[in-house]
Amino acid sequence: MKDQLGQFPPYTGTEPYICFAFSPKDSAKASKILRLLYERGCRVWYSCKKADGAADLLIRQKRMLDASLTLLYLSDAACQDVETKSNLLVYQNREKPILCLSPDGKDRKLSMGLLESVPLIRLDQCGNEKELQSGILHSEGFSQDLLGEPVLSPKKGWIKALPFVFLIAALLLTGVFLYRFVAVPAAAEEEQAIGEVVFSDPLIRTAVKNALKEETIQDLTVLSLDGIPGSWEDLALLPSLQIIEIPQSVIREDTVLPDPAYTVRLKGGVE
Repeated sequence: MKDQLGQFPPYTGTEPYICFAFSPKDSAKASKILRLLYERGCRVWYSCKKADGAADLLIRQKRMLDASLTLLYLSDAACQDVETKSNLLVYQNREKPILCLSPDGKDRKLSMGLLESVPLIRLDQCGNEKELQSGILHSEGFSQDLLGEPVLSPKKGWIKALPFVFLIAALLLTGVFLYRFVAVPAAAEEEQAIGEVVFSDPLIRTAVKNALKEETIQDLTVLSLDGIPGSWEDLALLPSLQIIEIPQSVIREDTVLPDPAYTVRLKGGVE
């Protein structure tokens, strides 16, 4: 259990961070959540053992209160853990956002002393790790300020990272060749960056460019698409986004829609 958590040391800096609260009995399961957060670049502080004296307790309480968001692994063990429960109540009184993760779909918020309005993600309904990552990143209270540099899980080791080193080297050589022998205007047409934000999905990238004729990227609330993107992950780069317009003609039975945090508005008729 110690080794699993040791791969993901708690964040100790001063930038915005997540406080991950869980019972010591859930450490093995919590380490899997930590890996997903670290790989996406989230700054996370946590503590799963009892405080060593009054001074240590005060330090932990301050770290919890200074967090921008608290993520709670809401299990039966967490509801029975006095320290986890009391810390959560202190945090809730500060009126900062809390997000609960339910391992089996049970709503234990009242048992934990939390408000019924606290958002909850059911892990039993997440089909894969990407869905869970997306659910957390698009949850109410999550801010882009909580993201830093993605971290490769130490568990994967340098052996898994080695192919990426060769890939990066090959890409650099290819980039030098293209820059030397391909016209600059042609490269500019393929530009993916808008300001300082890089979008990987061409549909979302085009829609953002069109929308920014009237708004700034920080204030973008409505995104009008002309098709279904291959991935919705780029939406995490638009923190103010609320409404997504999608042509009704492209909606099918198997169509994957964005996270429920967004309002999907259909436009146009069926062709």
